[in-house]
Amino acid sequence: MHLNRYSLRNFRRLEKVEINLEEKETIFVGANNAGKTSATAAFRLFVSRDRAFKIHDFSASLIAEINKFGEIGIASTDVDELNGKLPRIELDLWFTVSPAVEYGRVADFLPTLGKDYSEVGVRICFSAINPIELHEAYLSVYPKGDHKKSLSYFLGQSDNLTKYFSLQYFSLEKGSPAEEPISCSLDKNKAQKTLALLLRVDYVEAQRNIDDKDSAQSNRLSSVFADFYKHNLKQREHDEASALVIDKSNDDLSAHYRTEFEPLVNVISNLGFPALNDRGLRVISNLSPEKALSGNTAITYIDDETKHELPEAYNGLGFKNLIYLAIQIAHFQIQWLNTELNRPLCQLIFIEEPEAHLHAQVQQTFIRKIRDVMKGQVFGTALQDSIAQLVITTHSSHIIAEADFRSIRYFRRSLSKCQTSSSITKSLASDVVNIAAFQDETEAENLKFLKKYLALTHCDLFFADAAILVEGTVERLLMPKMIKEEVPELESAYLTILELGGAYAHKFASLLRFINLPTLVITDLDSVDPNKNNSACRASEPNAVTSNASIKSLLLNMKNKQTKNEKGIYDKKRKIDSLLKLTSKDKECSSSPHCYVTFQQAVPVSGYGKEKTMIPRTFEETFIYENLAKIRENKIDAFITLEDTKNYEHDYTKIYESVKSDKYKKSEFALNMISTEEKWATPAYIIEGLKWLSNTLKLNPETVSTPVGKS
Repeated sequence: MHLNRYSLRNFRRLEKVEINLEEKETIFVGANNAGKTSATAAFRLFVSRDRAFKIHDFSASLIAEINKFGEIGIASTDVDELNGKLPRIELDLWFTVSPAVEYGRVADFLPTLGKDYSEVGVRICFSAINPIELHEAYLSVYPKGDHKKSLSYFLGQSDNLTKYFSLQYFSLEKGSPAEEPISCSLDKNKAQKTLALLLRVDYVEAQRNIDDKDSAQSNRLSSVFADFYKHNLKQREHDEASALVIDKSNDDLSAHYRTEFEPLVNVISNLGFPALNDRGLRVISNLSPEKALSGNTAITYIDDETKHELPEAYNGLGFKNLIYLAIQIAHFQIQWLNTELNRPLCQLIFIEEPEAHLHAQVQQTFIRKIRDVMKGQVFGTALQDSIAQLVITTHSSHIIAEADFRSIRYFRRSLSKCQTSSSITKSLASDVVNIAAFQDETEAENLKFLKKYLALTHCDLFFADAAILVEGTVERLLMPKMIKEEVPELESAYLTILELGGAYAHKFASLLRFINLPTLVITDLDSVDPNKNNSACRASEPNAVTSNASIKSLLLNMKNKQTKNEKGIYDKKRKIDSLLKLTSKDKECSSSPHCYVTFQQAVPVSGYGKEKTMIPRTFEETFIYENLAKIRENKIDAFITLEDTKNYEHDYTKIYESVKSDKYKKSEFALNMISTEEKWATPAYIIEGLKWLSNTLKLNPETVSTPVGKS
């Protein structure tokens, strides 16, 4: 049995989401404040019930609706009708069950006895107990007047929310995929007991407080080991062996104490104690296994060659964190497996940000080996097939690189869909995207490329506010400087800059479209002559067409199979002179409104008598044309020398041929532009694209996070 999926409604940013879980591990990813922690916190409130609900657990878009209820007059006495006017928070849990094995445990959640169910659902609802009593209590504290406080303010005071709201339970029966499940009310106490028989939830929180201070706020590893021993190991068969060791230590220490304390006992005897009929005085050792570990155990690190021991404080936080994670997960699993009476049928362990303090290689080791750690706890036992489900929230691209692509759940920020008419500003929400669904609908070859790229580059695509896909190394190296100089407001967004080349950028398009990430594709015209075996040519050639796969796929909607009419239209569109006429609107991808493709435009050049233009086919060409005067004067070293005598055709051809040559030093060119003190002009087509991206992020403020840098 395992938890197959869960749904949340009206909970913080998660207004209406469904999250599918894998049987082994599921990875939650997304930008900051996208709702990953909320997806975990819901279980503390609904299932573990170790924390109390707060008014701000309701989605922000619903606060106005709560306040509105406090302002209306109560005419009806129908509790159900009034409850419909107050928002509620709901968690639906759907378990995959085996009818032959687990029906006894889930019987109370079955909508109808006698039918075979492959999954069982339960809804937990946090709603008003009695809306009439709530309304009366609110008005008694805050009568109507000019300075009246809102109902949400009233519910935020003291324990008012938990006084007037509580959990209710319902069994669920799923109809067709398009229909809402049918719910049936359950007895609260009975439902809670049944749920406890099905699911145990444990948490390894991000705030682990592992340091070297011996304080209430810190977790020294020695204390963690002692706690693990107390709760797990002393209950096992080797408890007898530890008792023998402790007994011998007690005997040896007691003998030592008799010798050491004999003078003191004699002094006490001289004072008249013990008297003739009194019992004698003896100091003995009274160690127990748990006392021996608690406060008397130190973790040391030893060099195998020198045998020199170093105290716990001399090892880094990274390895402490890794050891702590392993101990905590093992502890939770053993606690679950050692439950002798009514052990829950499945266990779910949430692990928040395991990458804390860990360098890249250890992060990869964690996600690769954690399942082996869990298997090791039960290997060779009757419970060796009982492995907990893991849910890991992370901001680590290294963990994602090691994870199964199917296990990723992407939390995407969005605007609220539950906005009320009385709301003035738009609230923010989140959607959850199941990357497994993307894998199912993507061509195998394209998926293989994406997996390899993400693994090799440790791409932080899933944590970014927007993506910039560039043609080559030069653009990638210069992009931060161009952003700083031309569109500095983009520095406040978390941008991932991916070097893909025109031949591969379109392969990322389907994934970017799937996760709805604003994307700027900066690519090249890559002009070729169709009459000369598609060999490279100057972009100004009359018959020149683009060979760039990104332009053809993203803007021209190239098809593998075309009718004669479609081919005629396509051939006309891919001509360079047609591409140069495209407007900004034309450069937005029709298949994705959040994707923009920008490429070289004709560059006006002066100094050749009548004003002329040069049409570049690559970034380097564009850069030289737009900084022609400074390059001619040797103020900028672009690895090309132009004569003082200006000849349009000669210069145009020389620049084109030099840049096209395999001998042109593109990387050195980029480094020169980074290090030069001379101010240079950013190519206009790149400025155009960056301004589009800036405007797109401003139009969607939910996509901009706290400034955290660039990849």
